[in-house]
This record gives sequence, C-alpha cells and structure tokens, in this order.
Amino acid sequence: MEKNFSIKGLLTIALFAVSYCTMAELPPLKVSLPVTFPHEFSGSYDVGYIDMDGDDDRDFRVVFSTTGTGTGSSSSCYISDGSVKDALFATSGSSGNYVLSEYVSSKDDYYTSILSGGELIGSALPSGGSWQWSSCIYQNNHILPGAPLASNYTNGKHSGYIGVQYQGSGGTYFGWLNVVIDDDEPSVTINSVGHASAPGSSVLAGSGSGSAVPVSLIASILGFGLIGGGFFLKRRKKK
Repeated sequence: MEKNFSIKGLLTIALFAVSYCTMAELPPLKVSLPVTFPHEFSGSYDVGYIDMDGDDDRDFRVVFSTTGTGTGSSSSCYISDGSVKDALFATSGSSGNYVLSEYVSSKDDYYTSILSGGELIGSALPSGGSWQWSSCIYQNNHILPGAPLASNYTNGKHSGYIGVQYQGSGGTYFGWLNVVIDDDEPSVTINSVGHASAPGSSVLAGSGSGSAVPVSLIASILGFGLIGGGFFLKRRKKK
C-alpha cells in the first residue's frame, strides 16, 4: 500500500515537472497582432494595430467605438501612434509616428486629412496641415463645413489616402493608408498601406512599397485587352 502510494506520488511529481518544463519552453503569446488588409473597423469597440513595413512593429493604433443605441448612438474612429496600447483615446506621448491632420476649430479637434491619389506626402506640408500623433478619422454625428484643406470627413470626404510618417529601419518614412468611410453601417475600412522606399523620401499617395495595384488600373488594362481582342477578331472575320 505504502509502496503504491510512493510510486503514485513520484509519477505525479514527474508529470508536474514535465508539464512545467513544457510550459516554460513555449514562446510568449503575441498580443494584438497587426491587422491584415483590407480591414474594417466597426461596432461598439474595435481596436487594431497597423504595421506599415512588415517589421512586426505596431506603428499605428486604430480605435473604433460606438456609444448608445439606435438613433441616439454616436460612433467615432481615432488613429494614434502605435505605442499607445490601452486607453480608448490617446492622451499623451508619441514614439515619433504621426498622421497628417488639420485642425477644425468648431470641434476643437484634429481630423485626418484625406488626400486624393497622386498627392505628395513628405516633409513639405500643405497649407493648414500638421503632423499629429493622434487624430480623428470619423465621427458620424459631427458633419461640419469649412475644413481648412477641404479634405477630411468633416466636410464630406469619405474615401482617399491618409498621410503618415513613422520610424522605420534607418530613419523616418513617409507613407499612406487607403481609407473608405461608410456612414450607413457605420464603419472605417483600411484597404491597403504603402510607404516610400527610403527614409526621408516623399511618396505619392497610392504608390510606393507595399501598395496594391489600383482597381481602376486593373480595369483599364482588362478593358484595353478586350478592345484589342475585339479588334483582332474583327480583322480576322474581314479576311
């Protein structure tokens, strides 16, 4: 009896030791991995991190939140430096990652500038623009006229490119996020991101490393292909 107890006790200790060693060897879990694209932010509380260049850094943090229900609900979406990890809205500090924004005095807040494709993003800022470490992308109950650059959500622009600068390998990089705002759902979708190929270099919105081929360009190529194919068939029929 005593012998059986000793054997059982030794087996229990051995099993515990093996389990402990196995647990100790497991790699630490990665919390809040960067999102993949396209990614839609919506709902009562949706948080995601953006890795601009695939180096596993959380360069930017996006928070979508909704309070209330039905017609009395209010939704908003903020983007901030990725070093802010826990608070709903960023309240202090930055690790050097910024968003191109413009100040809307009637709301006493900064809103992300939404640029058109091909606009230059770099050290030279457009009039009325500034680099901010936290900025509002969207607020569904605050449509306001008179944005300084006439290029953000407050005066009705719902799609385009958000200019960013972030710390990457070798220095500061300029880049962009392709964004679409849906008032009906409501939601904010980030389709893709891109950045300049070298630190300090400017980049055109919609171009650069990491960018996807625009749908309009693909459609154009297909269209020319169909036209060319049709022309070829017509010539063959004539012969």
